Amino acid sequence: MRRIRVERAAALMKASPQARITAIALDAGFAGLAEFSRAFKNHFGFNASAWDRKKALPNSKNCKAPEPFPPYPEHALETWRKQSRLEVKIGRFPACRFVYKRVHNPAVTPHEKCRYDLGVAFPSDSASARLLGNLVRERGGTVRKAPTETEEFSVRQFRTGYLAALRCQGDMAQMDRVWQYLYRCWLPASRYEPAESPAMEIFVRLPEEIGWETFDLFACIPVRQFAGPE
Repeated sequence: MRRIRVERAAALMKASPQARITAIALDAGFAGLAEFSRAFKNHFGFNASAWDRKKALPNSKNCKAPEPFPPYPEHALETWRKQSRLEVKIGRFPACRFVYKRVHNPAVTPHEKCRYDLGVAFPSDSASARLLGNLVRERGGTVRKAPTETEEFSVRQFRTGYLAALRCQGDMAQMDRVWQYLYRCWLPASRYEPAESPAMEIFVRLPEEIGWETFDLFACIPVRQFAGPE
């Protein structure tokens, strides 16, 4: 936990060169500047005030992450969200059968621990099963055992639940801001907590329709109301 907080603080320092170290330390979860200073020096080997906020840091996993998408300070994310006139909406997600291909394309995370499931959601009824079988056959696939499982695709069942959704229209940098805002600003301040389902990107328009450099989708977190301590 301490390493993660130090890494987060370092990322915020790099993204906001003019921000005060004390404010960043508090934002990253430290009790104060003294605690952060000790943690920073123990982890990186020198004082935070001696770093120019540009050079790569030793022992840092974040230094290996793609540079175009820096962590933004929370106040900057909130300002961006208001200027963009974006609002998080809570919607009901119906029970469905999700048919997908698993894609591996890691950047920092080891290959065996990184996955992205790309697929289509079908309502959980017999008609959707027949539709899936026909779709697979039309594309040259072979249905195995039942029209819910094929050689080419995997299947997962999702129960009815609720999603917190924020629409994203733009490039990868815009998508990165959307996800950062949802997890770092909206979720901690809401009355919700993550449900036991993976985060989702629900496409409004497919990338092949508008080009693979821009996207139109809803970034969604499955949520449930926070019950609080008993």
